[in-house]
Amino acid sequence: MKGTAAYLERELSSDKLRLAGKKFQEAFLSHRCVHHVISDLEKYHKALSYAITKFHQERMNVINRIVRELWRQTYRGNDIDYIEIKTDEVDPNAGIDKRRNCNYKVKKKTLFTSFPTGLLNLQA
Repeated sequence: MKGTAAYLERELSSDKLRLAGKKFQEAFLSHRCVHHVISDLEKYHKALSYAITKFHQERMNVINRIVRELWRQTYRGNDIDYIEIKTDEVDPNAGIDKRRNCNYKVKKKTLFTSFPTGLLNLQA
């Protein structure tokens, strides 16, 4: 019994077990710091993604305004008023590890967009 108690006292006083509390505190603080860093990075990623999307929308509006002006200056027909570029985001909920993709389409805009072409007869 005395031998077992002495053995246990030596083991408890060894560096491995004597410093266990301090090592646990360091590991716990390190874990909490990493957790907060990950949380902050997710917030920054969402904010940056939102800002990039808004910037893209603003740039596309400027491009479409320029294309509309150039179309009206150069096109002499009367069947198409102007053209514009439409963007469709393929996966708006793409995660952090995935790239966002956009599909671009050129759309024509006419004065009578609500009328089907077969029903509109402008000749008298």
